Amino acid sequence: MSFTTIPIRELVDQAVQGRLDIPEFQRDFVWRPDQVRALVDSLYRDYPIGQILTWTNPAYTAPRGPSGSPSSRVWLVDGQQRTTALCLVFGQKPYWWADAQDWDRRLASINVVADVLAPGADPEFRLTNPVRAADPRWVPVREVIAHEDAAREGSADPYLKAMAQGVIARLPPKLAATASEESIVGRLTSIRAIRDRSVALSEVHHEIEDVTEIFTRLNQQGTAIVESDVSLAVAAGMRPGWIREEFLPFLKNLAESGYDLEPGVVLRSLTAIGTGRVRLSGVPPDFWASGTFEKHWAQTKESLSAVVSGLAGAGLLSATLLPSHTVLVPVTALHAKFGAEEFHFPRALHWFLSATRDGRYSGGSTSALEEDVKAIRTADEFPEALEALRQRLEIDVKVAPEEFLEREAWSRPMALLLYLTIFHRKATDWVTRRRIGFPRAEGALEYDFVPYWHSFFPTGRSVLRAVRYDYSEDEIASLANVVFLNQKPPDRSWVTTPPSKYIQEAPVYNHALELQMVPLDRSLWEPDRYRDFLAERAKLCARETNGYLASLLGSVAGAEK
Repeated sequence: MSFTTIPIRELVDQAVQGRLDIPEFQRDFVWRPDQVRALVDSLYRDYPIGQILTWTNPAYTAPRGPSGSPSSRVWLVDGQQRTTALCLVFGQKPYWWADAQDWDRRLASINVVADVLAPGADPEFRLTNPVRAADPRWVPVREVIAHEDAAREGSADPYLKAMAQGVIARLPPKLAATASEESIVGRLTSIRAIRDRSVALSEVHHEIEDVTEIFTRLNQQGTAIVESDVSLAVAAGMRPGWIREEFLPFLKNLAESGYDLEPGVVLRSLTAIGTGRVRLSGVPPDFWASGTFEKHWAQTKESLSAVVSGLAGAGLLSATLLPSHTVLVPVTALHAKFGAEEFHFPRALHWFLSATRDGRYSGGSTSALEEDVKAIRTADEFPEALEALRQRLEIDVKVAPEEFLEREAWSRPMALLLYLTIFHRKATDWVTRRRIGFPRAEGALEYDFVPYWHSFFPTGRSVLRAVRYDYSEDEIASLANVVFLNQKPPDRSWVTTPPSKYIQEAPVYNHALELQMVPLDRSLWEPDRYRDFLAERAKLCARETNGYLASLLGSVAGAEK
């Protein structure tokens, strides 16, 4: 193993030219734009950004991106996100990014700019937006650092000098009169120094099994390497080509159906079906090379696809609505164990919603997940398995009105249940009058659809936060104040006036209000009756959600009348 340092610009050059590549078990680029901005700020301040781990092994030849790259590869096994982010900052496409149009879209959406007139000693870094794009004081960082230093010793770089002059020329006259060309050039020069910042580079020359052990030990030492990445590395070594040809396309298909899942969810579903284990570090390495692997993988794809299809039909059209994606694993294992004929989706959905409401898989959920997968595998019949799962939950099956009085942000499981109840009741959007979840045409579900969360009583200073009321923040943010629409209302009165006014002017008909469990007593629609409104709507929501949950079990006997 060797250690060295490398300038940022050289690291980017190697990524662009294909001297650095990424193995097939690496994930896609997942950094948010603000993470790229923070990286630029760290580099400007010369803060450490962590080491880059590369791997050289001629026996391993499965790239993550396009084939046909040089036969002599240096694989980037830890640091892909940072390196790709640096390529975005430099405006240069890394070799492994196959889709040029997609890259151009990323460049446009992740553009870090610097305020060269910011007060203080240092520029301020932000992401561009239409206002900053039109303001000459905000200079794109990639335009500064992409230019080679052409200054002679003791003189300013002509390129940066011209850039500074251009900034001043476009400033308002009063501001231009106070701007210093020398100061702006100095800031541009300090920004371009990012090019020469160094990053620590460690290179290993081991077999793939050793690389996965390195991943594991780095995790133990506090370096954040996702557990699923380790398993993907093992699978890549045991089944060359499987990740690129099978696993990643399946993830893409799920994403196109609205379920953009972390690889770990799919891997845990696979190992739960194949081995009964969901703690990936405990899966025997020979599982990935076993003769039954393809059978288990085919079952995983079939069962997870069936679960996603069932959830979409119930109104859950996007995985972003789920408080935890982990709950998909036991439901997939249920389908795989009992097959399409014995698996009863509505009853599985009832348990799914109960487990989500219970927080069964929030936080450190691996132990709970393994317990539940074991119960599924040892059950002889589907009802027996569901009952074993239900016995592990600590909540009351019936929903109480008080659960809708919690803050919406703290009650994601209840918000999900409220939305699915409203979807089940075939509620319509109050503006377009189309059914919720069908924003374009009746009969056509919108995959990846996320409803617009509208506050029935507007929460701003013109209504609930008006000085004459003393409502607490918990009351203002109550889930009982939330209704669902297909999109944001175009009329501003919906967020500035009481419902007694905007509902009347829209107009929104009584039946559409009833479908979303809104009390029809219009005296409750005045801000001074807000607490009474919350109490009444919470009762209506509890009654209808209990009816919906009971219907999933094939009976309405549990519904409160």
